[in-house]
Amino acid sequence: MNLDPESIHCVENWVTVSITPLHPGWRNVYREPDGSFRTNPCPALLLQEFRSRTEYREAGGRRTHRQDDMKSPYDTRVIFADHDHGELNAAIEISDYLGSVGPDEDPAKYASE
Repeated sequence: MNLDPESIHCVENWVTVSITPLHPGWRNVYREPDGSFRTNPCPALLLQEFRSRTEYREAGGRRTHRQDDMKSPYDTRVIFADHDHGELNAAIEISDYLGSVGPDEDPAKYASE
């Protein structure tokens, strides 16, 4: 079967296993469509484990997917959280996310990126 590389999409499935609250003043920085930036409070750090990878394929009008579970010990990452609709989510998974800044940092450092 000959698959067009553009018809394959992989998703890494990270699971939050621990949450560490941050002091007030931490902010996530996001790019607006007009090129400016905005900030939202950053409430916590998330410790996540890489538990599985899902591969989606589409060829000849047929869609399939396969999930590969990772073996323990899992790869881990610590990332900034975003608070949205009552849930903590990984800020890096939001498309317009530029970075996070501490209470004494100027978010304008992202303005030129």
